[in-house]
Amino acid sequence: MLGKLVWGLQQQFDKPWVHMLQDKYLHNRPLLNSKRKFGSPIWNSISKAKLALLDGFYYRIGDGNSSFWYTPWISKDPLCKSLDYVAIQDSQLRLKDVVFNDSWHLNQLYTPLTIDIKNLISNFHPILNTNDSMRWISWHPSRQEGYVLNVDGSCLGTSGRTGFGGLIRRSDGSWIIGFSGYLGLKDNTFAELMTIYHGLKIARDLGFSSILCYSDSQTVLDLILKGHSIYHCYAVVITNIQDMLKLNWDITLSHSLREGNFSADWLAKLGSAKDTKIKIWESPPEALKSILLSDALRVLHPRA
Repeated sequence: MLGKLVWGLQQQFDKPWVHMLQDKYLHNRPLLNSKRKFGSPIWNSISKAKLALLDGFYYRIGDGNSSFWYTPWISKDPLCKSLDYVAIQDSQLRLKDVVFNDSWHLNQLYTPLTIDIKNLISNFHPILNTNDSMRWISWHPSRQEGYVLNVDGSCLGTSGRTGFGGLIRRSDGSWIIGFSGYLGLKDNTFAELMTIYHGLKIARDLGFSSILCYSDSQTVLDLILKGHSIYHCYAVVITNIQDMLKLNWDITLSHSLREGNFSADWLAKLGSAKDTKIKIWESPPEALKSILLSDALRVLHPRA
């Protein structure tokens, strides 16, 4: 019975009892985000039921084709009503454009969000209906002031030749610097770690104070961000990266699907094919320019 009341507060906005509890306790915020713990006996019971059910709640957003800003997908009012404006670059965004691997990627938005709205969205774990057979991916620029570092590692088939590569660009996709290199006969995890290390070191040496770094290896990002055993075979490299993250600069590590990381992939494969330990590219290789243009134009690629 209490579960039905929790569901009603989440969905049945036209019910008088929902209006009453919303006005008294929630103030138009979703129940799952409510901090109010004490009230009437009914409210206290609903709060206890909410805590018991909370871990099982996932926000299912269907196929994600609804407007991120102009449909009431998270509360009874659309997000646009809580903002001063929606940036024109974001006006056509759909829910699925802001969800990757069942996680919100709010750092790609041009529209400034208040802390309350960020928390409101982040507290929901979105589940995208993947019955849709085709998903489209593009390169992700930085939506805020700063620069984008894309990195990738490469291990060439059975030969075991391992390399790394990456590049730093402005938000409009224009080239700043690139790099590639050969690591010898290693594995892909080592290559992914080393490309993050080299990319951050190059960015730091060049004096960048704000960097959004994308890697397409969720496994390696988890090793860096969620901790690792001190006995991990690459513990020294992981610790070196973690030390760089603690320096006085604004650095964010995020996951990118490989279709949004084609430029770094191209450089990583070049690194594994050559014998040069590290090569700095002041200007892009000629064969890479068409991929860079595609990224800058935000061309969509089908998700494999």
